[in-house]
This record gives sequence, structure tokens and C-alpha cells, in this order.
Amino acid sequence: MPGAPLLQGPVAPASLEAQSCRPKDVEEGDERKQQVRAPLAQCLTSGCVVFVAAAGFIILYCLFAGRSVLTQRIIPQVPQVGLLAHSGRGNGLGPPPKGDDRHYQHTVLPNGLQVVNVQDKRAVQTAFAMAVEAGSFDDPKALPGLAHFCEHMLFLGTEQYPDASGFDNFMSANGGFNNAYTSDQLTVYFGQLSQEAGKEGLDRFADFFRAPLFNKKYVSKEVNAIDSEHAKNVQDPQRRMFELAFSLANPESPVTAFHTGDKETLYNIPKKKGIDPVDELKTYFNSHYCPEKMRLVTYGSESLAAQLAEAKKGFSSLSVKNDNCKLPRKSYAKPEPWGPKQMGRFVEVRGTLPHAELWLYFALPDLTEDYRSQPTMYMDYVLGYGGQDSLSRVLQDNLGLVSSLSPMFDTNSAGTSLFIVMSLTEPGEKNLELVLDVFYSYLAGLRNKPIDKKTLQQSCPHQQAEMGLGRAFQSF
Repeated sequence: MPGAPLLQGPVAPASLEAQSCRPKDVEEGDERKQQVRAPLAQCLTSGCVVFVAAAGFIILYCLFAGRSVLTQRIIPQVPQVGLLAHSGRGNGLGPPPKGDDRHYQHTVLPNGLQVVNVQDKRAVQTAFAMAVEAGSFDDPKALPGLAHFCEHMLFLGTEQYPDASGFDNFMSANGGFNNAYTSDQLTVYFGQLSQEAGKEGLDRFADFFRAPLFNKKYVSKEVNAIDSEHAKNVQDPQRRMFELAFSLANPESPVTAFHTGDKETLYNIPKKKGIDPVDELKTYFNSHYCPEKMRLVTYGSESLAAQLAEAKKGFSSLSVKNDNCKLPRKSYAKPEPWGPKQMGRFVEVRGTLPHAELWLYFALPDLTEDYRSQPTMYMDYVLGYGGQDSLSRVLQDNLGLVSSLSPMFDTNSAGTSLFIVMSLTEPGEKNLELVLDVFYSYLAGLRNKPIDKKTLQQSCPHQQAEMGLGRAFQSF
């Protein structure tokens, strides 16, 4: 990263007053809220949601447009971050990074499975991963959390290796580990182990996708494991804030759904309705886990030809089991999750942390198609840069209003979520309007200055980088 800041510090906070838009309904608010509402006008009229978290557990929604206050309890869930680029962008891998002496190979098998083999002559272990273009957004409405449940059940025995603990035990016995995660539109499975056991490990892994058992006798046990996972997540302050934010989206969008699942949604309620969770698991698997919607990566010191031969041996027999799997990847851009009715809100949260936090949420367009240019990397740099005269240094060192500042991004077909999270000091908690004035002054500086092309090329060296960044900033 360059040593010099991209901006010579934000505009002086007082200068924002002339630029601030103060709508009538904000100015007519009661005197107690007026001190906060006026400085927030810029955020609320530009399409932003503001969250302030302090100690406690009561959640208050303050909707500015209607000047109404209501209390609501939130059932948190697990937000996940999808990492798979959309398959529509072509099959080429592009040039490797400078200084990277590893060798790469991309192949499409006859059944449509895309395979990337990576040879690293210094590798001492073998690794593999499978990404499936299906996730929590694809849950049936009657079974929230089914995609996550499917991820868990694939580890519990296959036709060729029926022992429910067999895969975990084999990986551990050979110096390895494995895991998986379910995100909005993606599920990823991965593992690594000793080179000597690599071939058998890959074959065991392949049987996850060839012939999982979905054994009914393990359903109750695994549902309880998911229920425990959800109970743990409920205590996580960051997850609470994520789910509070997503609960404000359009209720017709899957953004607002309960993605983790628990014993009620995956077992008790379906049973009462006469729904068999195992039958639903099989339907979901056959509808989404087909080779054209999967991406396999292998990694090790073996030659590319040897790795590809093992991949073909284990995965060539994968086939489409359901016509639904032939359908194009579904977009969740409609219904729009973040329309005008969902934005422009101030939310006060009495949380569980000993200090206050300020969360700003911006709904940006879906940037999946710009994955090569990585516009969020540039935005992460200009917003999170900690050098002299940067946003964080001014707020921390010059004004003493925050103790930390960090941006977070997540992209899927429903859009790109940008969170700016600031840990507030006591003066910062008492002067929210000043914190927001500084932040929006900094944004004004970003808009008024041209993109730093040197930094842009260093963070995302692609010829379309500026185009992707422009799309992102149009809604920011």
C-alpha cells in the first residue's frame, strides 16, 4: 500500500452544515431527538441505515420518515460471506500473480464440472475444496436452514463409506482437517491431509457428492448440533447487529430469512405439518448439487496431470438427478431488498458490549459480475486506510471519538452490503452528529477527487477495475 494518504484529511466537520439536507419531518421532531436527527439528515436522505449499540438487550427501531418508535425482538441467524465468482464470466483463470511459481490448470469435465488443479512443489500436504452454487437463499420457505442442514448431513456417511464418523476420523488420522460453510448462494466444503493419504481422502470426499446417505437415524442428532450452533450465535454481538440490519429489508426478499435453522424450523414444525426432513434434504440435494453448478479445486505437489487424473476418477460419474438442476442460477435481485421504504432509518440497540458502537449500512448494487476488478478492495482501502490524515486517524487521534473503524462487504445477487463499524469512545457516544459529519465530509472528499489509479492498479490490476468501481460509487 502506498505510504501517502489518498485524501489530505476530511473536510472540517463544520463545513458539512451548509451541505446537509434537513427535511421538514426531521426538523419537526421533538427536542430530545432533534440533536441527533439534524446531523443524521445527510445519511437518512442518501439511503443509509444507522445503528447505535450500547449495553443491554432491548432493540428500538426509530423510523425517521414516520417519526415512529417500536420495540421488536430479533432472532439472530448466521450471516455468511460468499466467495465464488459467477460462472457466467468465462472459464479462463487469467494471469497468475507476479512472483507466484505455482502452476495452475483449468478443465471442464464432460459432465460440466469445472476443475482447477494447483501444483505447488513446496507443498507438504494435499488439499481439496468443492464450491456449490446453492445456499441459504435457496431454502424452501417451509424449512428455513435446509441448505445449512444439507451441508451438515453430507459428512455423515456415503454409500461407499457409510460410517458417519469415517471421514472425520480418516482426516484426523492422516494429519488433516476438514470443514464447510453455507453462505447466501454458495456452500463450500474443504479439507487437507497428508500426501500419502491424499488419493483416498479425495475419493472419500467425492462420495459426498456422488452418493450421500442422508441416514434418518442421524437426523435428530445433527438437528440438535445445528440448534446448539444457533444458540451460540445468538450470544454473538456482531451477528446480532447483522441480523438486525437484514431484518429491516423487504420481507419478501430472502435477505430477511432465518438461514441457520434450528430444531423448530428443521424438525419440530415440519413433523407437525407432515413434512419429512430427509425427503426434503434429498429433493434439495438433487435440485442443486449437479456438476454444472459445482467447482472443484485440488492442491498439492503432484503434477497437474496426476491431479486431474484423480479428479476425473472421483468426480466424472457425477450427474444431473433433477431437471431443476439444469435451470440457470437464480437471481434474488427482485423483489428489491433495499428499496426507499427500507432505507433512511435510525436504530438504537441496547446490546451486550461494554462500549458503544456505530454501524452504518449502505446498500450497493450487486458487484458479482465485477469480481475480476474487485472494486470493494479499493473501497476497503480508502475507507479503512489508517495512515496520516485518514478517516480513522482523524476520528481516533485528532478528535478522540472512536477507538476503531472498519468497513465490511458482502456481495450476492440481492446486492452488495457495506457496513462501516466504529467502536465509540465516551465522547463519541455523546457526539454522534460530529462522528457522522466527519464521515460524510470524508465521503464528499472521495466523490470530489478522481480515483487514484496507482492505488487502484495495485489493489485490483485489471483493465475493467475503474468501471466496476464506478458502478459501486454510483450508489454510495
